[in-house]
Amino acid sequence: GNYVNGNNVGAALYLQRTTSASKITDCNFNNNINGRGVVYVDGTISIINSNFTNNVAKDTSNYNSGNCIYGGTIVVEACNFVNNSGVKPVIYTAAALTVSDSNFINNTNDYASGLGGAILSTSSIKIIKSNFTNNGAGSGAAIYATGAVTISDSNFTYNSARSNGGV
Repeated sequence: GNYVNGNNVGAALYLQRTTSASKITDCNFNNNINGRGVVYVDGTISIINSNFTNNVAKDTSNYNSGNCIYGGTIVVEACNFVNNSGVKPVIYTAAALTVSDSNFINNTNDYASGLGGAILSTSSIKIIKSNFTNNGAGSGAAIYATGAVTISDSNFTYNSARSNGGV
């Protein structure tokens, strides 16, 4: 795994000014220790058929960031997020997020009032045919969203929040 000290971003990838043509496909991001984001995106990205496993977020200076993916407009398709932990949700974005055919399993946002064990979004999100199992956070065990939310054909099982609901 990779290690980024302090509050730096992009333990594995720091992507600036990406466009809708930008893609990450068939990749594994395992055992990275990050400040804010294993993958940092300043722009738009599609992440397809990739795995994020056992990544740890340690930066306590900015709680509105993501452990595995942090940044702009994000499309996640057929990805697995398993056993990620620390003081951040798995994905954070303030722009549009679409997740399809993906699994979020055993992820925790350990910060006392952490928002979203799997996803924290302050914009619109669309979740399609995805599974959220055994995720946890202070509020919104699986998803904490403040924008428009559309969820279809998805499963939420054994997610746990200390307050304010499981989704």
